[in-house]
Amino acid sequence: MSSFFETRVVTGARTMKKTVLEGDIDVLDGRYKPSARKLKKIANEQGLEYVGQGSHVFVFTHPSNHEVLLAIDFEREGISEAKSTYYLHRILSTLFPHNFPRIFASAGSLPHSSNKRDGTLTGTARQRIRGKQHFPPWWKRINDSQQFDRDSYFPFSRAWETIKKLDFPITDPDFGGPNFITGPDKGTYYIDLFALDRFRPDDWNIKDIRAYMSENSLSPTEIKTVLNSIKRLIELNQTRS
Repeated sequence: MSSFFETRVVTGARTMKKTVLEGDIDVLDGRYKPSARKLKKIANEQGLEYVGQGSHVFVFTHPSNHEVLLAIDFEREGISEAKSTYYLHRILSTLFPHNFPRIFASAGSLPHSSNKRDGTLTGTARQRIRGKQHFPPWWKRINDSQQFDRDSYFPFSRAWETIKKLDFPITDPDFGGPNFITGPDKGTYYIDLFALDRFRPDDWNIKDIRAYMSENSLSPTEIKTVLNSIKRLIELNQTRS
């Protein structure tokens, strides 16, 4: 069964419908993980490039821009989760542009469609980072990014140290997976997603974040982007409570 997949794409406060992919609902409805061979076949039929898959997503290139990746969830996420992902990563990529890819859009499904095979996909449209991807040895426990930061002009370990110092209410990164790429700008990028720490999602140290942005000469537009995104996350959490 073939169909257009329409997804609600959340960018800022707006929600719009966009057709992002055409393919087989039986394969991409989140019920099971199809093989890489099957995914490559679907991608080729739609004129896309199959990039790979992570622990929670299939990754294809965007139909009209191969520098944008479509990371499609195995299991559909809700609108609130999609908004949270978008705003959180807008903060991270603005403060640390050489360590976090930009999230251009984040898509979630409406509650009434979450259990229906209506062709709705959820996921993110992300900046593609080309470079050397790091694959930690499976037998070795990795607790930091220092081994990935060799020869990096913008080490992830420095960004993460700042994030902890500013006490961001977010989950820890997964250092043990293939989640790091050294980009062409010599930045160490974390290509997986973070989530808010659900125990204290409103706990943002705005005073120190403002001071950090001032010390690092962020532009007025960048400062506004960060502060507005924090405000949106706080409002989003209040609506959930």
